[in-house]
Amino acid sequence: MPTGRPKKYSPATLWKKAAEYFAWNDKHPLIERKVFSNGYSTNLKRMRPLTETSFCLFAGIDENTFQRYKGHDDYKDFWAVTECISKIIYQQKFDGAAVDFFNANIISRELGLIDRQKFGFDLDELSEENAKKVAKYVLELHKKNSK
Repeated sequence: MPTGRPKKYSPATLWKKAAEYFAWNDKHPLIERKVFSNGYSTNLKRMRPLTETSFCLFAGIDENTFQRYKGHDDYKDFWAVTECISKIIYQQKFDGAAVDFFNANIISRELGLIDRQKFGFDLDELSEENAKKVAKYVLELHKKNSK
């Protein structure tokens, strides 16, 4: 076991903190102020994407610590928990992008689902319609590769 400062979490308490983060995330959606052409305005609740960065902030740990928990041999007892946390975060972002809750361009790049070179165009220059086509393609590719 590594020497130094004692760990802030055990695998069980890290999982408990992750569950608290997921619940907090659900209870604190992003708010979008929507103004309509007739002058009416309203606040819309939007799903907040989960991220490992925001989880680390919520848990009060450094991202490097989380990365060590995920893969360093000295932290094998954390591997299953961190793998599950990462998969939940990944899946929530993927699902949100697939149903247009999140920007498919941003989420696809963050999840590593799109290789800029493969498509032969700049993703930042995509129209909304083409971005949806790319997201649909990525979703189909993901489904095919998951089988």
